[in-house]
Parts: sequence; structure tokens; C-alpha cells
Amino acid sequence: MKTSVPAIANHRRQHIIIYVAAILTVVSFILSCTRQPIPEADQTRLESYSRLKYKSPAKVIRDITHDTLALHSRHADYHDEMRLNTAAAYALTLRYDSASAILTSVIDRTSNDLLRAVGDVDMMSLCLVTSRNKEFYDYRLDAQYRLDNVADYDDCMDEHLLWLYRTTQAKYHFASLNYFMRMRLILVAEAEFAWIDSKRDTYSSDTTLYANYLLLH
Repeated sequence: MKTSVPAIANHRRQHIIIYVAAILTVVSFILSCTRQPIPEADQTRLESYSRLKYKSPAKVIRDITHDTLALHSRHADYHDEMRLNTAAAYALTLRYDSASAILTSVIDRTSNDLLRAVGDVDMMSLCLVTSRNKEFYDYRLDAQYRLDNVADYDDCMDEHLLWLYRTTQAKYHFASLNYFMRMRLILVAEAEFAWIDSKRDTYSSDTTLYANYLLLH
């Protein structure tokens, strides 16, 4: 039996899509492994702001806004991660529109999949508090895709990126758990809780995340 021309064309198209996807994955891996790391002093600064935003979000907004190092840094990832901290601080002060605008801007402009995932996860949290269920799921799918991509090149990560990856992954599962509990999807909520419980050692240094874990008990 002869194969029809449309069937052959469709078969070739599928092969091309798979080939292009494979190339993009390899390119992403190479770019991630050759990305210039953020200087150690700046990494410490970023992690300090990340923790401080829960205690004094207004101070974080003010300090980063007036931080000339953040505004004029030559390192794009440092600049974008600072902006992500600012967005989270805006969300904690209930200024959701400001937070959403910054997160969307970072997601659109950065070439760093991990920072995009951070933005996606923070948008998941915003969608939860503003009851945007469909958008929550869209951002969840994007976050999962990007976190999976990042996991493929974890050997290229320094300590700061590993810390950021693990805390972002934990926040993703906490947000997912809250969503599934709200929607009364018990089985998937139980699966999210099982992950959170099994991985608690990876985020125990984050006081807020660990406090959320303890509240679940």
C-alpha cells in the first residue's frame, strides 16, 4: 500500500519539529553553562533582599529603587533578580498591579530560564490571591516547563543558582498545593504535599517556606 503525500509531509513535519526542539535544548544547555556568574558579593546581596522582603517589604522596595548598583549593574541577571525581589515586595504590600507589571517585564526580557521560572511562580501566587484560576494554570505550566529545563543543567549551577532553583521549586509546589486544596482536588493536593514533605531539607534554610511547611502539620 502506498503512503499518501499528505501523510509523508506530516511525518516529515513531525521529524523537523523534534529535530528543532532537540537543537533548542542543546543550545539552551550550552548558553546556561557558559553564562557569566553573578559576583559572590552580589549573590549575598540578592539573598539578603530575598529574605528581608518578608520582614520589611517597604524597605526592600525603597532600597532597591535607590540602589544605583542594581539599576546600573552590567550583569543582566543581577538586575533582573533584583527586580523580581522588588515585585515580590510589592505583592507583600498588596500592590498587585505593580508586582504583575514587573514580573511580566522580567519574564519577557530575560534569557535566563530560571529567572523566568521565578517570575512564573510569583505570578502563580498573584493569581491565587486575585482569583485568576485560568491564568494560574497557564503560569504553572510555564513554570513547570522551565524548571524541568533548568534541572537538565544543574551541574552548571553555582551555590546561588542552586539555592534559587530549590526555593523556586518549593514555592511552585506550595502554590500548587494551595490551588488544588482550594479547588478540592484531593489526590493531586496529596501528591503536592508528599513532595513538600519529602524535600523539606532542601528549603529548610528559608524561614518563611519552612514556617509554611510547619503550618501544614
